[in-house]
Amino acid sequence: MMLGNKVGEASGKITGMKVLEYAGEKSRFEVTFQGRGQISDVGMMDVGSYAQEVRPNQVLYAEGGPLWMTEDGELLSWKGFGVGRSTGPGFSASFGVCGAIQTSSAKLAHLNGVATVGEYQIDEEGGYRWTLWEWKGAEQ
Repeated sequence: MMLGNKVGEASGKITGMKVLEYAGEKSRFEVTFQGRGQISDVGMMDVGSYAQEVRPNQVLYAEGGPLWMTEDGELLSWKGFGVGRSTGPGFSASFGVCGAIQTSSAKLAHLNGVATVGEYQIDEEGGYRWTLWEWKGAEQ
C-alpha cells in the first residue's frame, strides 16, 4: 500500500451527541461536529455527523462524514467509516478512517473517485483533528 498526497485536514469541536440506541456494549449514538480546515489547499468549513457504536472490547466503529464548503462556495462531501479506541477520559479517542469524496465542482473534480485514508483524533474536551491522504494502492 502506498499513500499519495495529503488531501486535506481540519480541526474543530464536537457540537452534539444523541443516543440512538442504548444497549450496553452495543450502544449507538450520533455525533455532530463543526470546524475549519483545508481541502486540496483551499480553505473550507467542515460540518458533519457520524453514527458511532461501541463494540466489544471497547472498540469504536463509526460511519458518516462531513459536508465541506470552500471559501469559494464549492461543496464537497466525504463518506466513510472508521475504527478506533478510547484513548483516555472524556471524549478522547483515536480512529483510522477511510472513504471517498464526491463533488460537482469542476475545480475540485480531481478528488472524485479518490480513495482516502486518514486519522481522526478527539481530545477529552471534544476538540477534533483529522488528516486525509490519497490511497494509491499497489504500484502498477
